[in-house]
Amino acid sequence: GRTVLETEQPIGGLAVSRDGTRIAYVTGFLDARRRARFSLMVQPLAAGAAPMAIVLREGEHVLSPAF
Repeated sequence: GRTVLETEQPIGGLAVSRDGTRIAYVTGFLDARRRARFSLMVQPLAAGAAPMAIVLREGEHVLSPAF
């Protein structure tokens, strides 16, 4: 096997595209004011591919990514 992704934050949700070429995942943490902060990332599964952040609107939370 090989490592698909590494992150310092816990992964709260994960999805694989139907064609198996990309993954989407959500990471989250509590900030200093104990508010949940989420990030949505999409990453091609090609060797050496870097994740791309998807910008969320203010107050928008994505917990379960899907394609």
